[in-house]
Amino acid sequence: MRRFDARATRTTWLAFATLTCGIGLPIGGGGGHAAGPTDAGLPGDAGPGGLPWPPVIDPAAIGHADLPNVTVAAFSQVATNGSDPQVLALVPDLVPRAWAQWDTLGTQAGDYGFSYAQACQAAGIAFIGGLTASVIFQEQMSAADFADEVGRDATDQPVPHAEIVPLAFRGALASPGFRQRLIDIAELQIDGGVDGIFFDEVVSSYIGLKYDGDEGFDDHDVADFGRFLCAKHAGDPAALVGFDLAPADGFDCAAADPGAGFDYRGYLARHGAATAPLGAANPLAGEWGTVVQNRPDPSKGTFVQTFPALVYWQQIVLAVRQYARQMYGKEILITGNGILPFVDFQSVGVFDYNPDGPAPFGFNYVPTTGTAPDVHFDGTVSYLPVLASLKAQSKQLVESAGGTEVPVLVFLDWPTDSINRYYALPTAERQDYIRIFLAEANASSVWLSLPLATTTDTDTATALGMMDFFGTMRGFYRGHADLFRGAHDATASAAVSVGGLPAAGIASHLVTLDDGRTVLHLVNHNYAAGFISQSAVTAAIPVAAAPTSVTLASPDLTGDQTATFSYAGGNLTVNVGTLVSSIAIVVQ
Repeated sequence: MRRFDARATRTTWLAFATLTCGIGLPIGGGGGHAAGPTDAGLPGDAGPGGLPWPPVIDPAAIGHADLPNVTVAAFSQVATNGSDPQVLALVPDLVPRAWAQWDTLGTQAGDYGFSYAQACQAAGIAFIGGLTASVIFQEQMSAADFADEVGRDATDQPVPHAEIVPLAFRGALASPGFRQRLIDIAELQIDGGVDGIFFDEVVSSYIGLKYDGDEGFDDHDVADFGRFLCAKHAGDPAALVGFDLAPADGFDCAAADPGAGFDYRGYLARHGAATAPLGAANPLAGEWGTVVQNRPDPSKGTFVQTFPALVYWQQIVLAVRQYARQMYGKEILITGNGILPFVDFQSVGVFDYNPDGPAPFGFNYVPTTGTAPDVHFDGTVSYLPVLASLKAQSKQLVESAGGTEVPVLVFLDWPTDSINRYYALPTAERQDYIRIFLAEANASSVWLSLPLATTTDTDTATALGMMDFFGTMRGFYRGHADLFRGAHDATASAAVSVGGLPAAGIASHLVTLDDGRTVLHLVNHNYAAGFISQSAVTAAIPVAAAPTSVTLASPDLTGDQTATFSYAGGNLTVNVGTLVSSIAIVVQ
């Protein structure tokens, strides 16, 4: 049995030191709680002369795993020593977070039921393990390690997060000890044979107890903030003049380790900003910045948008990937909650108060009508625009960090009000919700992870009467995987009519496939406690030449059907007939 010890791991830091030597990736400050630690001697330390700006991207942090066979995903999380028979019964292509280390459970090899992972893999299911990348507990470690790794506010006090669970704290992502702790836990799971690792809430160490950003002011982050300021403004020292720096702040860009001695907490206290560090009283608030939970944006150029995502997270991913490559000769799949760089696929947990719609609520991923107990699914809402936005955000971020576009997966995160609304729907309407969301996700080449089980409630898919339905959905989408994998959004658009008049309440999405086929996806949003079927539906699709065949594929049909059509002047008119929930018009 391999015991967890952040200060005495097997080979990770030695290997990591060799791998990162000379690439210029800075690691955060040192121990204790005096301003300006240097972490002298740790691999990756900025060292004399400072660090490069912007941060260097190591190509080895980019994944090379292939995911050509994923069409159906299912979300089921159990304890690390448990299993979910629903997964083996449904046989999805991928489970994005089959378990997750929490507190002390998952810090030793004996905490894991690796036979569950092996059973999934034998059935052809990609098994992604997981861990919390931000939450720590004092009982996990020594008092000294806790003091070094815990997230702190601007007055240097640990920030308790009882809103998560009692006795929970956030780890300081800038702490090398905390990062090593995450790496060690990932290695345990790699040793057990998982296909990938899900890192939950990677950048949540900067959110604050009141979501006010008053967190991340530990010694490590403070030292790296000073380094960041010197590196960012190295070509324009005059830019520092407006920040009201004083000799007592210890800020020195001419030091051997430029900026690392900055007493940022003292600076905040001197400006009367220690209790509101992001307020107007702090001249450096704009340089420090804010980050949306699970959605870093390094293009903003601030410290908390840049260093957590491009430096600390990159180092974790690099170490985990290289461990899997060196020890087992394989590519490990990396994902995390939200939209992150350096991942093989995004796993976007959807919940209320998100950045995907108008503040403060955001986009409503489980829209309902009525009031309890008479609550119904609002099927008039389309997910196509928000899914397109998620894909665009992912593409921009991943490519800006040296990668190529990766798949996007969405799942109902928990414990949240959004998944509770899903649970509360009548069974038939819960199924309709999945029909619409799944159809529009697949039309967008996004994976919607079917909700099977969580670790905080008993509302499993079996208990909710959803398993047979999920099996039907799996059969249809797996059987038509070639219509969704590798699809490209078309630049043209189609026109849909009902009874000869422009259609209302029908969402459409046109894509092209690498084999030359064109596919028009239609989703019916005429809904009132059930689908209002649309009859005499026709679709006008711009195509360059007359097709040889047009086929209709839908989970509402007993099998694929040949459609009648006409073609003239670059326009194809297809007689769709009746649209119940969704249909794909395949032009060949």
